Amino acid sequence: MTRQIFASQRLKWIFVALSAVVTIVSSMAAPGCGGDTPVFDKAAMHTPETLVQEFIQRYKGLPEQTSAKAKASAAKAEKVRASLPDPDAPSGKSAQKEAEVKSKMAPQAQTLDSLIATLEQRLGELDGVSKADAVKKAVELIEKAPEIKDADRKTVVERLSK
Repeated sequence: MTRQIFASQRLKWIFVALSAVVTIVSSMAAPGCGGDTPVFDKAAMHTPETLVQEFIQRYKGLPEQTSAKAKASAAKAEKVRASLPDPDAPSGKSAQKEAEVKSKMAPQAQTLDSLIATLEQRLGELDGVSKADAVKKAVELIEKAPEIKDADRKTVVERLSK
């Protein structure tokens, strides 16, 4: 009887060992596991055209520049940012965490100036295109965009052309 118990235990261990070997071999043979570097779709990369399209969409979402609500929210956001501690000043971890929470909670006042600054920065970060060429193409597209008011278009073109 003890011989049968040992024999069945041996069979179990042999089965476990064979299963492990088959699993390891099949996972190594499976295509797509490790090896080559991932290939990204070039269409997903930003271009001056896509950045201008994004700018126009965000411009459409701006509150009216002359409204009191927009000015009040911009002033409130600036007040919150001014109340944040200086990041260069030595402070404890709790003060840093509090500053991070406040900055996340601060309303992101979208103004034309902030949109222009974002567009300007992102045009400089494009791969394979110099900032001057990207800005030139963006200015051409913005000048043709009917969605942008003439006064705002002039402001955008002046800021980007600097």
